[in-house]
Amino acid sequence: MTSASDIVLSIVNDILNVARLEAQKVTLINRTFDLLELFEDTIEKFGKRAGAKNIELIVNCEVDMLPRYVKGDPERLKQVLSHLLSNAVKFTDKGKIVLTISMQLQEVIDEDKDNQTYGQIVKKGRLLIEIYDTGIG
Repeated sequence: MTSASDIVLSIVNDILNVARLEAQKVTLINRTFDLLELFEDTIEKFGKRAGAKNIELIVNCEVDMLPRYVKGDPERLKQVLSHLLSNAVKFTDKGKIVLTISMQLQEVIDEDKDNQTYGQIVKKGRLLIEIYDTGIG
């Protein structure tokens, strides 16, 4: 019952998000959150689904290379990661799913005037999430 209600809630949220996108009413939140916790929770959820289908979910991630806390929109990141993993699990009947997470760091001059580090060199990065699966897609 709980699983079915989670699925229905997810579908309703997806429909609402599409409507917001089409109306250009998507608001991104920029806050600090625990990146590793977000990954762990999301991957665990889909790891169980993959296991139920006897599909191997392999995660390639150098945890030491990722920052623990980042600034961004955790709900959108979780949504994107969930959609990628959901499609991989849904369309893979045998074999494996490989999730690779990496961070490409670079030093830049902080141009956020509201930030205490304005004008200083700070490390910023790009998060790279790659999914490979043996499914039909």
